[in-house]
Amino acid sequence: MAVPASTEKPTPTIDVRTVTAVVVDVDGVVTDVARVHAEAWKAVFDAFLRVRAERLCPTADEAGDCYRPFDVRRDYLTHLLGRPRLDGIRSFLNSRGIATSTDESGRSEPHTVHLIARLKDGYLIRGLRPGRVVAYPSTVKFLRCLRDQGIRLAAVSADAVGTEVLRAAGIADLFDVATNGGEVPGWTPASSLYRTAARRLDTPPSDVAVIVSARPRLAAARHVGFSLVVAVDRSGLAGAALHQYGADLVVSRLTDISVTGQGGRHDVG
Repeated sequence: MAVPASTEKPTPTIDVRTVTAVVVDVDGVVTDVARVHAEAWKAVFDAFLRVRAERLCPTADEAGDCYRPFDVRRDYLTHLLGRPRLDGIRSFLNSRGIATSTDESGRSEPHTVHLIARLKDGYLIRGLRPGRVVAYPSTVKFLRCLRDQGIRLAAVSADAVGTEVLRAAGIADLFDVATNGGEVPGWTPASSLYRTAARRLDTPPSDVAVIVSARPRLAAARHVGFSLVVAVDRSGLAGAALHQYGADLVVSRLTDISVTGQGGRHDVG
């Protein structure tokens, strides 16, 4: 009598004998701070759009008709979530038919891409109050397991205030290094942030695993040449697409991953 083949999927595993460092995204992987980000983007874009409407449409009635506020759900998800910050700003403004300037000094226009990014950081910092930034317990548990196995950890954020986010969540001491968007010259894309994080860990990308939560980050991580690319899909609905975009492993939470080392396998969850 034939024995049915097992339908159980193998447990996702990180082998610390070949992976000696791990780079993780602050937003979405380590902390649940999307709401605070969205509110900061809405504050800065609404101020910009209101001033622009008043300038282009002189009367109060006209200005009201010209002004369409930032939508924290549609606009944030479509143009900003998971994108390099400057690309996200350009994408949103271009969706409203607004040409963008890349003059970092801000002299050519009242609001350039870089200036909008800096204004957003100010709004974000004011929103980082105790209790508003929450670290995912499963992620913290997983990262502590990695540290117990001697793995070095780096946190990466596209924003200039990623370290402040970690502090607000009370977990800044969990990481050996943190790389923020404002620290990399030229406000470069996510691939440069990941590469900088690996360099600060003094570890070649071939010995590093990276953990991301947004699809646009997958291509950037794959471009760097990390040994393992893990995607966190908390909805449980995007697994196939995330594999297609370059993820080696897709999990709904990091405690679904086992850690294998010299002492055998450690089931984190």
